[in-house]
Amino acid sequence: MPSLRARAVNRFLRFSTRRHWRPGLDVVDIRLRTARMDALIGRRAPPVAMEQVTIAGVPATWFGAPELANRGTLLYLHGGAWCLHLPAIYRRLVTALSALTGMRVLLPDYRLAPEHPFPAGVDDSFAVYAWLADQGYAESPACHCRRLRRRQPRPRHPDAGP
Repeated sequence: MPSLRARAVNRFLRFSTRRHWRPGLDVVDIRLRTARMDALIGRRAPPVAMEQVTIAGVPATWFGAPELANRGTLLYLHGGAWCLHLPAIYRRLVTALSALTGMRVLLPDYRLAPEHPFPAGVDDSFAVYAWLADQGYAESPACHCRRLRRRQPRPRHPDAGP
């Protein structure tokens, strides 16, 4: 079951953005609307070590201190239907992923459609993945996840000890 915070955010998004989305809306309008939403929701991101890099010709950002890579690396491919990019929201999310997993997170900024037709974004993502494997990141633990949420503590059995 979604948390109270998740339900509140979903309700806010449903009422604040749904009326703006309509059939025939072009990508430029969608990007303008999502950029405003990104600026609003992505404010006050928690501090985290960040490093801008270019990997296999693809701009990307590392989140988390370099020594976290010893624990593992998470390659996070953001959503957005291969045509949207919400950097402030992703920064908050990957910061939380790094803190929850104890791993360093790599967020590639792959090419977006329609300026770069499919499969450009997929090709960029695969190039970054291949680079990670070639650099030996495949030897350390890796994590691929679509959803990661905080585990709720399990209720203790009444007969369990301290």
